[in-house]
Amino acid sequence: MHCVKNWRERVIMILLVISVLLGGMTMVVQKGKAEASLYKAELIFPPENWHNHGSCIVELPNGDLLVCWYHGSGERRADDVLIEGARKRKGSNRWSNRFIMADTIGFPDCNPCMFIDHRQRLWLLWIAVLANEWHTSLLRYQISTNYLRPTVPRWTMSDILLLKPGDEFALAVMKACDEDEANYVKKLPEGEREKALAYLAERRKNAADRFFRRLGWMTRAHPVVLRGGEGFGTRIIVPLYSDGFDFAIMAISDDDGKTWQASLPLVSLGGVQPSIVQKRDGTLVAYMRDNGPPPKRILKSESHDR
Repeated sequence: MHCVKNWRERVIMILLVISVLLGGMTMVVQKGKAEASLYKAELIFPPENWHNHGSCIVELPNGDLLVCWYHGSGERRADDVLIEGARKRKGSNRWSNRFIMADTIGFPDCNPCMFIDHRQRLWLLWIAVLANEWHTSLLRYQISTNYLRPTVPRWTMSDILLLKPGDEFALAVMKACDEDEANYVKKLPEGEREKALAYLAERRKNAADRFFRRLGWMTRAHPVVLRGGEGFGTRIIVPLYSDGFDFAIMAISDDDGKTWQASLPLVSLGGVQPSIVQKRDGTLVAYMRDNGPPPKRILKSESHDR
């Protein structure tokens, strides 16, 4: 049974990122004048009663636009969910027919994101949900060097992205839990205090569990490629989050994706789905959705050391 109650809510997730990329709020400066650029919104495919969600878009080196999303009868609990995509050729006024980008047969595939690295390779990253709960998600990726063809990219390799948060991860989580208990939980009414203490106890237990802290990390926003500066090589950062922990972490590679290491966790009470921007001074800023207690706000974390 199709689960979408309002197709407009699903289609808008695809439209939003396209509308922004096409220049809804950008300005072109010519000869000292600020001139508003064109705004345009369009459907990639006709409205339907399927779940189409979690879109991501990239501009390819030849000017084409490539978009992906996950599609099926639901989300993590629907085993028919797969990753779809479509292409808009440079200069064209229409999107291609949709095509399958990835499908782990029998498991939900969700939260796709794409980027092009400094070697001009296209990456598609997503999660395969092993046991129909977000904290059982497994990070997967595919790489293509032949993605300018009219249809689906030809993938040259596919693998699993494994992270190994160590004892420093657990120590950071324990320290944050102690601080939250002292500065936040004790101020709560008695009924809420017991729930919060149980939540922190579960978080401490999970942080000490090697299996739990290595599984369940999920993609959502674009990865970032940092070009080599003085004393640095090229670095890939994939922003991740966990619904098992309710906070974020970064997957980092300094060898073009051959190996990965986990950053220290961005421990918070609900900071998820981080999106990274780099400021002019090199500072990295991660903006996060707030899944924690009220008031709901955009959360922020900064890094000054790449």
